[in-house]
Amino acid sequence: MHASAQMSARLDRLAFDSPEYKKAFGTFLKSTDQKKKAIAWLRGQLASMPEREVFLDVGAGSGVITGALAEMFRTTIALEPNRDLRRELERNCPNASVLRETIGGAPLGPAIADFVLCCHVFYYIDRADRLPILRRLLGWVRPGGMLVVVLQSPRSQCSNFLRSFGGSPEDVSELRDSLRREAEINFESTLTTRESHIDAASFEDACAIAQVVLSYGIPDHLEMPTLDELRTLLDENFRQPGGGYRISCNQDFLCLRPR
Repeated sequence: MHASAQMSARLDRLAFDSPEYKKAFGTFLKSTDQKKKAIAWLRGQLASMPEREVFLDVGAGSGVITGALAEMFRTTIALEPNRDLRRELERNCPNASVLRETIGGAPLGPAIADFVLCCHVFYYIDRADRLPILRRLLGWVRPGGMLVVVLQSPRSQCSNFLRSFGGSPEDVSELRDSLRREAEINFESTLTTRESHIDAASFEDACAIAQVVLSYGIPDHLEMPTLDELRTLLDENFRQPGGGYRISCNQDFLCLRPR
C-alpha cells in the first residue's frame, strides 16, 4: 500500500478475543506501569486487613496481580473466562483455584471472600448489566472485608485521548452512586486515584495501544480514526523530546466495604 493511502486507512476495531487484540494488549502491558502501581497500592491496603483468609480475583487475566497478592492469603480463587488468559493464569498462579465462568455464571455463594478484586474489567460488561454485577461482587464479600473495583480514571490524558475520537470514558464513581441509590444495600466507600503512565517507544507501539483503548472505548456507530488523524493527535500532544510518546493513564480504586 502506498504510504499516503496507508496513513488514510482507518484503524481496525479489534475484538476482545482476537489474536490481534491479544498482541496489541501485550504492547500496552509492556508499555505501562499500571500493574506495578496497582500491586503496590493494593498490598498497602491489604496489610491492615484484620482477616486475610480468602482472596477472589474476578477477571484475573494472566495472573500478574493475582500472584503478587495471593501470598497474603491462605486461599486464592480466580475467575477468568478467556481461555488463553486462563492458561497463563494457571501457569502464574499454580496454587489458585481457577474458574472459567463469567461473573454472572460463577458457582460461588454469598460472603465467600475477605477481599474481592475486579481490576479493569467493567469496560467489557454491557452497561445494563453493570449494576447487577457490582451487587453480586459486593455480595461475595465477608463482613469486615472489602471489594476493590479498578478502572482508568476519567481525569487522565488517556481518557482525554478517548474523548478526542468520540469515546466516553468509564467513571467508577458512577457505579458507586448507582449502588448507593439502592436503599437495601449499605456500604462504606472510598475512591483513590493513583498516577500511572503509558510510555510507547514508537508510533507503531502507540498505534497498537490506541487500538486497545479505542476498540472498547468508541461506540460502535462511530468510525475508528485514520492513522493520519492518530499520528497528528499523538505528535501534537504526547510526543517526547527524546522520542516516543508518554500519556498519563491514572487508575481509580473504588473500595467498598459492606456494613
